[in-house]
Amino acid sequence: EPLALHRQLTAQGEATERRTLSRVQVTFPVRVAAYDGREWNGWALDLSPNGIRVRSDAALERGAAVRLTFTPPDGGAPLIRTGDEGQAFRFINLTAEQSERLAELARRLRG
Repeated sequence: EPLALHRQLTAQGEATERRTLSRVQVTFPVRVAAYDGREWNGWALDLSPNGIRVRSDAALERGAAVRLTFTPPDGGAPLIRTGDEGQAFRFINLTAEQSERLAELARRLRG
């Protein structure tokens, strides 16, 4: 489903500009789960409301869809999101509340 949505948005020209908001450097644990059942632990390197870059030992092919589980350092509840594109993950289907939460966190971390 996430890959189909990405292909549909790309075909419509809605996903061509990926980095509309700047990323901030962060460090917190991230769980990476592939849809075939494989799982890895990793660390977030940077974050924006649109995506996250993760360092892990995950052996992922470019364009692989995964499920990410992480708790941003804002004191809120853990997030479970879907991402793709190797280990620089773009969020798909964020709710407005989740997107605003990540935007607010990025603003605070930027100072």
